[in-house]
Amino acid sequence: MATAATVYRDYTTDGIPSSGNHKVRKSEIRQLLGGYEAIISAFTSNGGLVYDTLALLNADLTRADKSQAWVVNDPVMANNGVYGKNGAPGTGSWSRKTDLPFSFIIASDVGAGTPNAIQATTSIPVSGNALVWTNIFEANTGSPVTISFNGAAALTIKTNSGNNIATGGLVAGMIVLGIVSGTTFRLVSDQASAAIVAAAEAVLAEFKTTYYGPLAADPTLNPEGGAVKQGDLYLNTTSQVMKYYSGSAWVSIQAPDPYASDAEATAGTATNRNMNPAKVKKEIETVSLTLDQMANAETLTAIINRTGLAPQMLGAQASDTNHSPMINAAIDRLITAGGGTLWLPPMAGDWKIGTAISCHKTGYTGSYLKVRGLGDKARLKWLNTTGDMILIGNGTNPVYYVTLENLYLYAGGGARTSGIDIKAIKANVVNINDVVTDGSYAGFYGEDLNSVYHKLVHYNMPNQTTGAGVTVRSNPAGSGRTDIVKFDEVTVQAYNAGSYGLIVDGRVAGVHTDGFYALGCNRGLQLTSSATALADVPNFCDFRKFEVDRALNIGVVIEKAYRTEFSRCDISNTSGAMDSPYPQGSNDDCAMFLSTGAWDTKVIGGRIGNCRTQAVNLQGRNTKFIGTTFNDMSKIGSAGAAAVYIAATANGFNFRDCTVEGFSRASYAFQVEAAAKNGSIRDTLYKDVVTAYATSFPATVSNAGQILCDYTY
Repeated sequence: MATAATVYRDYTTDGIPSSGNHKVRKSEIRQLLGGYEAIISAFTSNGGLVYDTLALLNADLTRADKSQAWVVNDPVMANNGVYGKNGAPGTGSWSRKTDLPFSFIIASDVGAGTPNAIQATTSIPVSGNALVWTNIFEANTGSPVTISFNGAAALTIKTNSGNNIATGGLVAGMIVLGIVSGTTFRLVSDQASAAIVAAAEAVLAEFKTTYYGPLAADPTLNPEGGAVKQGDLYLNTTSQVMKYYSGSAWVSIQAPDPYASDAEATAGTATNRNMNPAKVKKEIETVSLTLDQMANAETLTAIINRTGLAPQMLGAQASDTNHSPMINAAIDRLITAGGGTLWLPPMAGDWKIGTAISCHKTGYTGSYLKVRGLGDKARLKWLNTTGDMILIGNGTNPVYYVTLENLYLYAGGGARTSGIDIKAIKANVVNINDVVTDGSYAGFYGEDLNSVYHKLVHYNMPNQTTGAGVTVRSNPAGSGRTDIVKFDEVTVQAYNAGSYGLIVDGRVAGVHTDGFYALGCNRGLQLTSSATALADVPNFCDFRKFEVDRALNIGVVIEKAYRTEFSRCDISNTSGAMDSPYPQGSNDDCAMFLSTGAWDTKVIGGRIGNCRTQAVNLQGRNTKFIGTTFNDMSKIGSAGAAAVYIAATANGFNFRDCTVEGFSRASYAFQVEAAAKNGSIRDTLYKDVVTAYATSFPATVSNAGQILCDYTY
């Protein structure tokens, strides 16, 4: 059976105001009252047993099974209710069945409590199934307000909408109707609106004595006839401006003239107004300020971040003998301000660099620095014969986000005997774009790098007999490593002086080229390491469009490396060079040397040759040449050499769809030592080879351009 709390609930969904007010249905009322009538009928049919307390009822077990009884005056409110007998006379127990069947309970407030803590009494117990009607003895003076029935726990009075009663919301003599709901007494009727109306009227009255509305002249009294007070407002309809009372006079509220006069601007007296545009133009054209004269630090930081700095902003001049201090001071400010661009505009006599430019700052991991030349490259003149010119990181802490762009670095203090043009240690996310060096001892040296990119870079090394254009390394004995170094259209021009092109050394992974040209180098490419473990040697390097021209010694040397790949490469030595002092037949060696430490090397397409001995000297393991051309080798003379020499240490080699052009000098297409293992040579086109194939090949093979098919060694 539904309870009164359910039938007379406030909202469609109990406790949720947003569901809307609940409309009581007559059918539910009939069901509720019908239940009460049934209980009363059952009660009276048993003689109408009524007990004051539950203790008295429990003491009487003489009643028959299923007898009904009421407990109506127990001091514990929850004990009052309708009970049923379980068991034969003299045995069993009483159990509570339901609340007493009263639809309405009348309570009386005679002032026993306080205005905000009402104490009311009823002649029958109060329950959540009955509506409670009570008078209000005196108006409440605060909020919230509680009510207690028959000395029971106090219940917080809530309005019909679930809010606390407003101060003065309960008026003396008014009648309220409500329901006990948990720890609250929820009103079916509502609090008096008079208190709310009175509060609104008080606010309106106060507003009327502050804002007077539209008036033609300054008032002397407020609309209520009182004295005007400071802060009062009105709209003057004559001048069409708002006015406020200052305490002694009515003052117009209007925006001041935004522009200062020329006299005020010159004197600096109207600091709250702007100069007119003509004056601004004149001042800008004649101003001469250094960066430090801008007083507002916050504004200065914003300028630095958004527009960058030039050393001239710190006072650098063309007449300076060394621009490094000003350049480093500008870089320091940029990094401190959160990053930005260092602009190097053209400078008469070039930028003179006497000490290293540092693209990092102690205590700052992220440099967020871009060094950019303006015009046709900024010219940076190195004043010494030794030392490093540009530093990215000092090796102590990692450095992130540095860009060098549109720069020309050259040796202006004489021939270099040591030092590096660009040196990066523990550097991450570095871009070197459109940079040219000239007179380098070593163009770029990087150690423990991550994500370093070269694009359109040219390293000129005309005088060096040692060193390298580019070195990428990570010491296997240390804790660091180098990952992802990309070269896109990069040239090392050594002018046949003796330096190397690209050296990849140690624990390095992911060196990639897409256009790298090593010209006139002692060796165009060398992969090596002081360690032997595969994790500590160069691995997963990919050389695409790698060109070696006029190598003095060997075009490509792989001493130690794992999983190296070449594609569309052109590798040749100086034997074909016509320029002095390295003419045809110079003292070079093979074009590509794969040592015993070269594992999993793959060469796809391309051309290898133009050398005194073999095009390829293979001693490593798991090597593949697919579609590669070997030509113009064996320029050693009458003794001859094979186009491809496969040493006894070679294990796992595969030559497929290759071409050998011996130029009638190569003694063999392939010379394979008997101890070599697990190899195959298939579909190879060879021509102009003196003796065709060497060890273990059929003696009947001719030199007429035949193809050796499906031959496995």
